[in-house]
Amino acid sequence: MFCCNKTHNVPITCYQEFNKFKVPRKDNRILDIPLKKMRDTTQCKFVYLKKLLIRLRRRHDKRDWWEFNTIFREHFDIFVKMMNGRWLVSMLDTYADYGNPEISRNALLATTIVNCEKMFKTKDMCFTLTPKPFRGEKRILFASGLDTFILVKADMPRNFFIRLQRSISTTPIIHTMFKRLMKLLIEGDSAVAFLANRADFKSFKHPYYMYLVEEEPLCPQ
Repeated sequence: MFCCNKTHNVPITCYQEFNKFKVPRKDNRILDIPLKKMRDTTQCKFVYLKKLLIRLRRRHDKRDWWEFNTIFREHFDIFVKMMNGRWLVSMLDTYADYGNPEISRNALLATTIVNCEKMFKTKDMCFTLTPKPFRGEKRILFASGLDTFILVKADMPRNFFIRLQRSISTTPIIHTMFKRLMKLLIEGDSAVAFLANRADFKSFKHPYYMYLVEEEPLCPQ
């Protein structure tokens, strides 16, 4: 059941509970809870879905994926109307990571324009935000919970390009042309090149070359 009633007029409080529920990154006790116990002790389906989402982000477990997929499908009409852009992308990323090849590709395709917009907005903010210059050290919202990339660790664009690499690599001819295009973008005046040059590589491998071109990066580290 949901927080307040069983009708399709889901109260805002359900979504508020979803947003309020958080688990610190270093606290992985949620992974130790048996799935049945977590299901039985979580009253709100919104919160239960988020718990499953957190578990799937921290550990690949088919049982969590099957449960997530079941809950999301059963209440899809409610979830999709209530969630903002940020969480819709997060749901699509989950399908990209766990769905069959066709579902995974389509989910990735559905988020591509959003990630392109994130790249453009990140670059744009670096040149237009005043009075203090923006260097990608924080997220800035621009639409329905969607925000710019953090460039300090560059983990968000890195994850997107890892998903692209994984999906496209199953077709060698397409994969080769894709890598060539990425190389041309990085060598040119593009949003991808801008992010690659601004990213901090101390915590993560280069998010574009190491996973796409598999060569030494041309941009300075």
